[in-house]
Amino acid sequence: MANEISTPVTAEVTCAGENVTVAGLNAYLSRPWEAASTGGMLLLPSISGISPQLREFADGLAAAGVTALA
Repeated sequence: MANEISTPVTAEVTCAGENVTVAGLNAYLSRPWEAASTGGMLLLPSISGISPQLREFADGLAAAGVTALA
């Protein structure tokens, strides 16, 4: 699957990331805009919370067509 999601994130990424609440917990959801998602991935944040790097990684997955929840 890694070769399927190796698309680099650029300024023209077609994905939407948003803060959401899941079962009372804060989370970050990033989804592809134009195409239907080809799958989903749960990303586990560090103990300190959802970092900007994790958001960028989630957005990169979404740009490759994978819905990501962190």
